[in-house]
Amino acid sequence: MGLDDAGNLYNLYSVPSPAGCGLNRTDAVLQRYAPGSTKPNATYQTALNTDDVQTSGAGEVAAFSATLTPTGDTLNVGVWHPGAAGGPPSYSLTAAQSCYAFDLHHDGTIYLPQYVNGTSSYAVYPPGRATPARTIPETIVPPSQQANFCANYMTVGRDGTLYVTEYTDFQPDPLAGLYIYSPDGKERFVATTSDSNGPGPEGVDVDAAGNIYVANNNNAVTINSSGDLVYQSDSLHDVEVFAPGGRSVLRHITGDFDPIAVGVTPDGTVFFTSFSIAKAPIVSVVYGTFAATPGSMAAIRVAESGGNSIVLYDGRQETAASIDRIP
Repeated sequence: MGLDDAGNLYNLYSVPSPAGCGLNRTDAVLQRYAPGSTKPNATYQTALNTDDVQTSGAGEVAAFSATLTPTGDTLNVGVWHPGAAGGPPSYSLTAAQSCYAFDLHHDGTIYLPQYVNGTSSYAVYPPGRATPARTIPETIVPPSQQANFCANYMTVGRDGTLYVTEYTDFQPDPLAGLYIYSPDGKERFVATTSDSNGPGPEGVDVDAAGNIYVANNNNAVTINSSGDLVYQSDSLHDVEVFAPGGRSVLRHITGDFDPIAVGVTPDGTVFFTSFSIAKAPIVSVVYGTFAATPGSMAAIRVAESGGNSIVLYDGRQETAASIDRIP
């Protein structure tokens, strides 16, 4: 789901498929609704396996899908110009990568992770352009681990700083944590909360002061070296708040939730979703959407449902795409 500054709502829903969710789902339907309307005024032609949609403030729309190939995964992003009447994308972007994440910034800039010639990086596409203006390199991860680098959630601060969480279902994940890419080209790694299963950073966002908010959990499932799902007890349930630049931890927001996506208003009000895909009797978290007031270390449940993305109605609406969790 997405929202632009004019109040148009963009809703993506999947057609049910016997094969289940993830990369085996059938075509998704993306439609636009005018403010206050219950009937769509545009339908966008999305690709097979479309998994998420993001919108800019001006109404640029981007929808991503993933294609499995013998040599890895290819992320496909269809982009529609602001005001497009629906139909096929105005243009498309593609990138080879190990995980399914990208960010459409509020100003229309697209940040797309990619893995080329053994190196991970982020291609930065200005609004309306199918050719990147620059590339942000991944400099901290050693060459031997570049192929395993998995951009999970992404967001961009008002000063152009890129924030990325790295976390896969394959455990242990030595690369898990928060990666910060400053406009001056410097990169910083910040360790995030960990339990006996290791760190599990998910959603990330920043407030107007530059404080960083990271949702932490291990989602109660991992994948072993044989590719089998392993359900586990997850003791990691918090939203960790860092000072600007990740220089120190300011506080932890804790409770009976498995935070996934997080969105923060300029004043520091935090909203995050919670759900678990573990099987009973391991599941003990509360599902839904939660909110925490500025400076609080506790959150209240404000909605019964929660998903892998979140939209804020505050003039800087953003959604974050995550890796497509195994069902």
